[in-house]
Amino acid sequence: MRAALIGGVTFGLLSAIPPISFAGLCCFIWIASGMLASYLYIRRSREPVLMGEGVQLGALAGLIGTIVALTVGLTFGFIFGESFDQLLVKMMERFSLRQAEELSQQLKAAQSQAFAQKLPNIVITSLVRSALSITFATLGGLLGVRFFEHRQNS
Repeated sequence: MRAALIGGVTFGLLSAIPPISFAGLCCFIWIASGMLASYLYIRRSREPVLMGEGVQLGALAGLIGTIVALTVGLTFGFIFGESFDQLLVKMMERFSLRQAEELSQQLKAAQSQAFAQKLPNIVITSLVRSALSITFATLGGLLGVRFFEHRQNS
C-alpha cells in the first residue's frame, strides 16, 4: 500500500500540472507511477515479487493517482480557470494564430455555460481519463516487476 501511495500521489500531482497535462505526457507519467510503485515494493520485499503483484500495485497507484490528479486538477481549474485558459491560448499562438483564435472562442463559449451544462462533460472526461490512467499505471506496475525484480521465484 505504501509503495502504491507514493507512486500514485507523486504522479497524480505531476499530472495535474497544466503544462504536463496539456503536452500529452500523462501516459508516460502513469506508466512511471506503476513502475515506481513496483520498484519501491520490490526493494522492501523479502520474497520475489510476482507479475500479478505488480499489476495490483500499478492499478492501485493509478487509482490513487487518479483521485489526486482529479482533485488537484478540478480545484486548480475552478480557482485559476481563466488564467489557465489564457496561458493555453498564448501557447497555441506560437504554433498557429488561427487555431489560437478558434481555441479562444471555444473557451469563451465554455465559460459562458452554466455549471449544470458543463457537468456532463466534466464527468465523461474524468471517467475516460481515470480509465486511461489506471490502465497505463497497471502496465507500469507490470513493467516494473519485469525490469526490477531479478530474484528467482521458488
